[in-house]
Formats: sequence, structure tokens, C-alpha cells
Amino acid sequence: MSIRIKTVLVLWAFAAFCVGVASVVLIRQSQASLEAAVTDKQLLLTRNHAIALRDNLDLATSELIKLSRSAEIDPADGDPAPEQRLLGSAWRRSAFFNRAVHLYTADGVCKWSEPQGAACPDVDVERAGWFRGVLTARDPAFIYVAEADGTGIATLAVSVVSKTGAPTGVLTGTVDLHRDRMFGPALRDDVPEATQVVLVSDAGVLLYVSPSADPSSAELAEAVAAVRRGESGVALVPSAGGRHLTAWAPVDYGGLGLVFAWPWSTLDEASELQTRQLLWLTAVITLAALLVGWGASRLLVRPLLALSDQIRAAEDDPLQSPEPTERRDEIGGLQRAFLRLMTTLAERDRRIRSDRDEIAELASSLERRVAERSAELQAAQDALLHSERLAGIGQAGALISHELRNSLNAINVGLDVVGAEAVRTKPALLPVQHQIRAEVNRLRELSDELLSFAKKPQLEKRRTAPDAVARLALALSEEHAEAAGVELSEQIESGLDSVDMDPGRIQSALVNLLRNAIDAARDSERTPRRARLVVSGANGGLSFAVEDSGNGVADAVRARLYQPFVTTKRTGVGLGLATAERFVRAHGGTLSLGRSELGGARFEFRLEQES
Repeated sequence: MSIRIKTVLVLWAFAAFCVGVASVVLIRQSQASLEAAVTDKQLLLTRNHAIALRDNLDLATSELIKLSRSAEIDPADGDPAPEQRLLGSAWRRSAFFNRAVHLYTADGVCKWSEPQGAACPDVDVERAGWFRGVLTARDPAFIYVAEADGTGIATLAVSVVSKTGAPTGVLTGTVDLHRDRMFGPALRDDVPEATQVVLVSDAGVLLYVSPSADPSSAELAEAVAAVRRGESGVALVPSAGGRHLTAWAPVDYGGLGLVFAWPWSTLDEASELQTRQLLWLTAVITLAALLVGWGASRLLVRPLLALSDQIRAAEDDPLQSPEPTERRDEIGGLQRAFLRLMTTLAERDRRIRSDRDEIAELASSLERRVAERSAELQAAQDALLHSERLAGIGQAGALISHELRNSLNAINVGLDVVGAEAVRTKPALLPVQHQIRAEVNRLRELSDELLSFAKKPQLEKRRTAPDAVARLALALSEEHAEAAGVELSEQIESGLDSVDMDPGRIQSALVNLLRNAIDAARDSERTPRRARLVVSGANGGLSFAVEDSGNGVADAVRARLYQPFVTTKRTGVGLGLATAERFVRAHGGTLSLGRSELGGARFEFRLEQES
């Protein structure tokens, strides 16, 4: 491809890129401005309709209250004639209650219904929660009585009170929102034909659903959930048929919320027109750039063609150098550079050969030096990571130890005050007091251990019965198991010999493992939820195993299972397994993970019997 064509294409591509970027920016800014204006407008429309609906509900409630306070309305007088005349006239003149008006006595009996052709509901309203709520409420209560979701049948209910203020019955007015002339305009008028409308209560009952609306669709489901929480807002959401603009606002009456949704294509006609105009303008400017580039290329390429002829002449006769040029522009500079190039090529070729030999010699030792340096860097990185991990453990241990010591000091003080009196009145509590004090001491030792977590634990071994350590660990875990609803059991072999161990460290390891097993069984769907401690002797040693009926340990966690602060619990610290593993390793044992007969994980370690 010639320079001329390349020049034309480069200039054209640059102009097209600049125009395209400017057009995209303008289109996006225009669309963003239009979207903001349209969303604000539709949100204001939704709020206005919600206010209109609230005002109509206030008027309807006032009409019903006024009717219930009439002297003719007395559900307890046994004479339905006054109520018949008043309710019949009121229903025919009512602008709101186009469905029916019902009068109930205080015990839930329907005394009269208008129109007369509409029979009283054949239900036991006395037991209905809304009925009792209206009788006991000081203010009118808006109650939605649904025949089916979206039927649009709404009922307003107010209590009828006697002159003494005692409730004597309930007066209700029912409206069909699909045929109503007062509430309907707030739901249907002044909105585009394709508008989806949903009126929902805070209990999730769909009071009104327009024919084109699907409350479970993506464009309406989130808006319905938000308005049920009393929120107001607007959102532009994608859907299968294109984007939809959804606006919602609370009605502030009876816990109702109003949701409108429109296809964005019906609201965005101005944006589409502007986009088409910008695209046409981009095409025109791009064509103009192509013509300008073609003309400019002719002026730029002509001197380059002359220089090309001089270079070909030098190739045919290398001893004949091109004539010096008198041009002072860029082309003259190229010709002079060509003359200098011809005189320096030979010297440069010699230097290149020398440099190539030197590079080959250096390359022979480069691989060895790179490998040595990489090994040094890897060792330094490993040491740095280990130091950082130990520093983090030390900081966490200091914090936990501080908080734990404060709590243990408070427990000790309380134990001294309460325990003395309890033991004096009930001597049987003395072993319990000793057990609690021993546990407090063990926790204080553990808090001290956290401060030096990165160091090897110092053990105080003595001959200890393994079954006593195991049962004490079970006793310390029973309350946790009971709270989690997990069955905690033991399987301890009888007649086990005492072994050399640090009982506090082994007990702490077992408690940590038991608590993890209880939590795993609790979080599993497998029933029954079980955790078990197994102690047995084999081949001159002692084996401790904790197993559960949980979901096991995920493969992704196994590689980091015993690292500090690695946990799969939402509220875990990640020191339980790490602490247990360090205590077991300090005894010369190894904590291993296997599959339990209960269906979950099995953690086991072995202590060798010293002769």
C-alpha cells in the first residue's frame, strides 16, 4: 500500500475517531440528561397519583364516618328499618362505594346490606382480625378484603359507637376499583396507554393490577418490595422486552403503595431523534475528512517520491552518492541523513559484530545468575510473609488476651463473692466452684499463650487419666451443644492407663474440636445432628477423635485448615483449629482430618505412651 493511500486512511481514521468519540460523548450526555428529566417527571407523576388516591380515601373514610354517626344507625336496637332507609339512600348517592355497604352488629352479625340484592357475606366476621381491629381502634381502619389478588375489591371499615362511646357495630363500604369513578382516575387517568399499574398493601396483598401488569416480572417485583417498605423511588431496569422505567410511592393511607411502570421506548422518543441526527452529522464529517486527506496526501508524497528515486540510484551505484540538496525542509533533512548513513554503515557493522560476540558470552552466565537471584528473592519473600503472619498473630493475641483477662478478673471476683455464700448454704456446690475456678485459670493460661502464639508452647506434663480429661472437655461443651440442638455423646474405652500429657493443653484442644463439631452439625441439614468424642488405646498409644454429622470440610479450605485466622464460620475467629493443632504438635502428635461414620468430619490425634 502506497504512502499516499496510507496518509489518506490515517487522516480519515483520525477524523472519524475524533468525530465518533465526540458523538458518543454527546449522545451519552444527552441520553443521561433526558433519562434524568424523564425519571424525575415520572416519579413526580407517581407521587401525584398517590396523593390523589390518598385524598380520595380520606374523603371516602369521612363519608363512612359521617354515615356511622347518624342517629338512624344503631346495630343494637333490633329494628332494621331506620338503617334500611338511611343506608339505601346513602348507597345510591355515594360517589365512592359502588360495590356494597354492610352494617354488622358487635358480635359479627350482618344486620343490613345495600344494595338489597347483595346478600350479607356468609362468613364469621366476628373471628376476623380486621373486624376486632376496627371495634377496638380509635381511628378508622382501612381493611382490604380480597376475593383474589388483583381483583381491585377494597373495603373501608369504621366502628359504630353509642352515645356513651362504646362500640356497637361496624359499618363497611366496598368499592370495585376497576369500575369506580373516584378512585379509578388516580390509577388510570393521565398515564400512557402501555402503563403498568400495581396497588399493593404492606402485607403484600395485590389490591389493584392493571391488565398489562405482571407483579412477578423483573421490572415490577423489586418496586413492589420497596414500596411495601414505605420507600419512594424510581429505577430504569432491563427486561425481556427492553428497558422499563419503574416509579413507586407510598399512598400514606392504610399501608398502601402505588407502582407505575412504562416501556422506556414510549418515553424516549426525543433521545432517539437526537441520536439519529448526531449519527448523520458524524457520517458527513467523516466523508469531508476523507476528501481533505486525499488532497493533503498529494502535497506530502511528491517530495518523498523524488527522494525514493535518489535511493534507488544509490543502490545501483553505491560509489556514487546522491547530490547534496539545498532544500531546508524535512525532505532536505532526509536526503542529508541518507548521505551520512552510507558513510557510517561499514563502521557500524564492525561494532555490531563485536557486540554480538560479547552478548553471547554474557548470555552463557545470565541464566545461572537469574536462577540464583530468583531463589534469594523467594526465600526473602517467604521469610517476610512468615514474619508478617507472626506479627499479626501477636497483635491479635494481645488484644484477645487483654479482653479475656478483664472478663476473667470479673468472673474471679464474682466467684469469690457468690461462691462463698453458695458453698456455705449448699456444700455440694464446692466441686462446681473448684471446676469453674480451674476453668478460669485454664483460660487465663490460654490468654497468656495467645501473646506468644508464634513461639513453641511450654508444656507442663504429668501423669493424667485420659478419661478424666475427655469427660471434663465434654462437660465444658454440653451447654454449647444443648444451645445448638446437637446430641453430644462419648465413646471412651474403659481401663485406659494414665499417660504423660499437659492436661490443660489437651483439654483445650478437645474443647476447640468439640465446639467446631457442634457448630458443623448445627449448620448441616442432616438429621439427627450429632457430635461424638472417641477415646481409645491402640499399639501402645492413646487416640483422641472428634467427629460430627455435618457437611465435612471443603477441599478449598483443607490446604489452609490449620493456619491462624482461617475460618469458614461467619462469626469465627480462626484460632480454634490452629491452637488445637499447635498443642497436639507440641505433644509430638499430628492432627489429621478424615471422614466420620456420622457423615461429617473426623479430627483425630494420637499420643504415644512413654515408657
